[in-house]
Amino acid sequence: ADLMSALANATAQGAGAGMRRGGGGGGDPIAKPIAVMMIFMAGLSALAHVSRQSQISVALLTGLLFGWARLDESKGEDAKWNSALSPELNYTLIELGNVLVLFFAGLSCDVTSVRIYWYPILVVGAGYSLFATLLFALLGWASGLCVGAGTVIFFGICCSLSSKQIMVDHLTRVGQSKSLHSKILQGVALFQDGIAILAMAILHAFEKTVTDASPHMGANATMPAGPFRRAGASDAQPFDPPANPWHDRYLLGDEIGKSLAMTALVGLFFVLLNVFCLRKVFAFFTVDGEMLFIGTMAYNLGASGICTLIGFSPMIGSYFAGLSLSFLPSRHQIEHKISSLRGYGMTTFYFMMGIYVHLNGGFFETNFGFSILVSFVNVFVSPVIIVMFAWLCGVKARTAIYTSLLSNSLGETTLTLQVLAFEAGMFSQATF
Repeated sequence: ADLMSALANATAQGAGAGMRRGGGGGGDPIAKPIAVMMIFMAGLSALAHVSRQSQISVALLTGLLFGWARLDESKGEDAKWNSALSPELNYTLIELGNVLVLFFAGLSCDVTSVRIYWYPILVVGAGYSLFATLLFALLGWASGLCVGAGTVIFFGICCSLSSKQIMVDHLTRVGQSKSLHSKILQGVALFQDGIAILAMAILHAFEKTVTDASPHMGANATMPAGPFRRAGASDAQPFDPPANPWHDRYLLGDEIGKSLAMTALVGLFFVLLNVFCLRKVFAFFTVDGEMLFIGTMAYNLGASGICTLIGFSPMIGSYFAGLSLSFLPSRHQIEHKISSLRGYGMTTFYFMMGIYVHLNGGFFETNFGFSILVSFVNVFVSPVIIVMFAWLCGVKARTAIYTSLLSNSLGETTLTLQVLAFEAGMFSQATF
């Protein structure tokens, strides 16, 4: 009886401690950091609404400020605000927000526009992607932050992908979602999504083959590839990549081939699912609003979970799940029913990403000028490139200008690729 009583007390204390550590190990519940974050964000949100700016920038700016304040680090046992948001919880919320954001990115694709306006979409999408990737890769190489061909290439890709979320929000807000430039933009966004999916698959292979090699080992030494430690797994450096990132070159090629083959197979699976199953299943779900909500989220998170189980990227799985639903007649009904989760996923992802970056004064002293240069090129030079390619394929000047001025923003896909490249040791802290 004494033994059972002791076990019961230990279990109760452990459960209570686990609940208290929900905010990050110091006894603060998760409600405290989330409450402060939402109150701060509410004030900025009102300013963004008055100035007709996207709420995405509000969430990201809030996260950057909280990350600068090191909200996710312990302040000591006696501190009033102690480790309010743990690194593990931060990264978990990034994953959750990312799954939701990519699902809605796939769901919002307008495949019909691609069939009708395929020529300007192909010319603008391919021309701009290639030209911008080369331009930003050159800037990354010239800065000295990007060392090695892989880092330079992925830096160029990250900087050349536009924000689909900002574009869709603006077109919906001003009532131009049916315009010609909107159709071209959505087609170009789908083209860029394809590039991002391939990049995610390759980075997934890099992450599976990265090892923390000993500095005493030779460059030609062989060692088995091991899984990369998750962010937050190291108490000393919770967000740093391996000190000496090294990829097993004998396994890397195999892993890239497997990852690309798995991407094709998973994509084919969702195509077959759409042709033979989804229409009937979601016709049944749409009978009841609550069942539609639960069924849609089960489909999204289930696809992500199964992809994780088979060793594939859960982010690509979520995107494919959303893309497969974009072909259904009930697509708009699905979007309307779960639109609240879209805002939640977007806010969570951008806020946690802002914290994850961990900006500091040292960065501004050494690399802020380069950030300004990259931003200037993206905002002012990218539209010129898009107008040039739009003019080559016969698009009218007004449509070309509208298209260009809604493509010069970085967003959710860029941030996703940055995290993957950072985890795989492709990006250093400064590059990230």
